[in-house]
Amino acid sequence: MAEKLPINLESRPVHRYVRIMTEETSKSETGPSAQSSNKDVHQQGPAPAAAGRKLRKDRWIKRGFVAAILIAAVIVYVLQMEGPRLSGWEDDLNAALVQAKEENRPVLVYFVRSLSSQVVRDMANKTLAKKENKQAITDAGFIMVKVETTIESETARRYGLTKLPTMAVLSSEGARCATMNDFAGQFIGEMQFRNDFLEPKFEGWDNVLPADFDKALDKARKEGLPVLALFTGLVSTGEARRLAFTTLASQAAGEAMEKGRFEKIVVRLLDEKHLLARDYKIARLPTLLIITPTGERRRLEGLVTKEKFLDFLAGPTSQPASAASRPNVSH
Repeated sequence: MAEKLPINLESRPVHRYVRIMTEETSKSETGPSAQSSNKDVHQQGPAPAAAGRKLRKDRWIKRGFVAAILIAAVIVYVLQMEGPRLSGWEDDLNAALVQAKEENRPVLVYFVRSLSSQVVRDMANKTLAKKENKQAITDAGFIMVKVETTIESETARRYGLTKLPTMAVLSSEGARCATMNDFAGQFIGEMQFRNDFLEPKFEGWDNVLPADFDKALDKARKEGLPVLALFTGLVSTGEARRLAFTTLASQAAGEAMEKGRFEKIVVRLLDEKHLLARDYKIARLPTLLIITPTGERRRLEGLVTKEKFLDFLAGPTSQPASAASRPNVSH
């Protein structure tokens, strides 16, 4: 009978194979793949911190943007509360009137309760800021003054103010000139400001169409009255405005015209090429023309002082109609 040998499991190939596989498996769990996985874990570890930093950065950017908007809004509000910037407007009305008398210039006065009111800001930033309006004011030679006052003040009583703000034109003598309701209490548009407010109304003068001028002359001749005609443009130039607001608006001129019993007529022409201008030898606008009942004429062209205008009214009418092309009065 054969002898039984002891069983040695390690000596068997299968057990050796199992042991080897077990060791390989253990190595694989701690090998390159595991190391790679661990490496990935270490690389992904700081990601939440970086994301947090980016989030905080975005938040600060948004806060900075909002803060910039708020600061800009505050700056705009403060500038508005400062009131309009009326460049070139004086504050002393009395000094302006002295200057106006010395230089024979009209005064444009803006009476307001507060320079920071919305109506005043609209007037300053819209109407008065327009290039065309600035030019019209400059051409007319206005001395511009802004005056803060109240309806109960002595200033309001002196100039007949019934509401504020009110813009008024004063002659070189300080008297109020007739304008479009003196622009009281409301915003006024660009064209309306130039054509209605700055356009002289020639109160007490008859506005006659060019086609009706000869009829007006015949009527005055029958009544034995001399005619004082002002030929001006459809829209008055700065020179015509200054003539109206200073020379013609003076008290002495008014008294002289009343004493001479003149029939005062305003004739508006498109330009100096108009047929009526050629007939009466009107070479420049504005031109003042005196025509007596006997047909004698004399003329005065352009802007003239009060003194020269008074001499013109009192001068002899020695120029017959046939010699009307030779004006004997110049400035």
